[in-house]
Amino acid sequence: MTATAIDLLSRPLTLPCGLTLPNRLVKCPMQETLAQAPFFDPPVSKFENLYSQWASAQYGLIITGQVQVDPTYLSIKGDVVCHKDSSKQPHQGKWKRWADIAQREGTPCIVQLAHPGRMSPAGAGNRPADLAPICPSSVPVRLGESWLDKIAVNKVLGTPREMTHKDIDEVVAAFVNGAVVSRMAGFKGCQLHAAHGFLLSQFLSPHTNRREDEYGGNPKKRLALLKRLVTEIRNECPRPYCLSVKLNSADYMAEGHGLSQDEGLEQVRWLVDCGEVDFVEISGGNAENKTGKLHSQSLSSPFANSQLKIALLKTTMSRFLWQHPGRKARETVRVDSNSGGLLCRFCGKSERIEF
Repeated sequence: MTATAIDLLSRPLTLPCGLTLPNRLVKCPMQETLAQAPFFDPPVSKFENLYSQWASAQYGLIITGQVQVDPTYLSIKGDVVCHKDSSKQPHQGKWKRWADIAQREGTPCIVQLAHPGRMSPAGAGNRPADLAPICPSSVPVRLGESWLDKIAVNKVLGTPREMTHKDIDEVVAAFVNGAVVSRMAGFKGCQLHAAHGFLLSQFLSPHTNRREDEYGGNPKKRLALLKRLVTEIRNECPRPYCLSVKLNSADYMAEGHGLSQDEGLEQVRWLVDCGEVDFVEISGGNAENKTGKLHSQSLSSPFANSQLKIALLKTTMSRFLWQHPGRKARETVRVDSNSGGLLCRFCGKSERIEF
């Protein structure tokens, strides 16, 4: 008898790290925007109700909203931050309480770690207006061609400065600290946010990474920072700690600009081959893409089918769990090489792709 979609979603899934998810439904990362200066610690009193509801909702996995790794650069006012003192009291106690609330019903929870890079508005965190945001290369954000668009973007974001090697080292240390603090608090893992035009995505995209050193210049070098992060986090947080990466399938910019699906596919290939990543979340687009067609393009394209072939060819990572979150609707995709197909949900419509 052929398994139904509900049967497939209800099955437990054991990730390569050994973490078993009770089912295939995942609470996608959504920014809570509830933290407050000066430390931007987890606002436990406000999270009590929110995460208690998610904890009791019988998800297979909960992914927190974005946690920024540097209090200087937030993506929006209210982001939680993992700062250099988060492993010390009284900050650590708030992290542990957050992990307890999120996992009180037995559902594992992992922390999404992020850095906005050039997408950090002045005043959201501790960045003063006269301090430029950082980016792999000095490429300003362009949201429109009118003089008003340009003035607004320049006022809020400004022109980013190209990161030095010292900057890169500090960012790596901050992400590793975020992974370690998450583990110490009791979370089951972390997810590196390398999509949507944030800092790690900026390194992966030829649009924002125009460097000619070991961190840019070709697709392999553009992947160098993510490779370094995966390696260094795994050194500090070995299995059964879960490590996930959120990637763009493409930037969906004009042809010849931004990350292409072919290059995005090669990034997924490395994440599979390295054997250190437990699942990949696929999304797409950034603040500058003009199509606004994340739902209709990314998962119904040849990209999804190509990635599926990779998952089938690997024995060291026989299961992928993917999500495709939209701005308003939350969509899920699951790939399981033992299930006999790919279950997709596009804006309320479910379909099955056989292979």
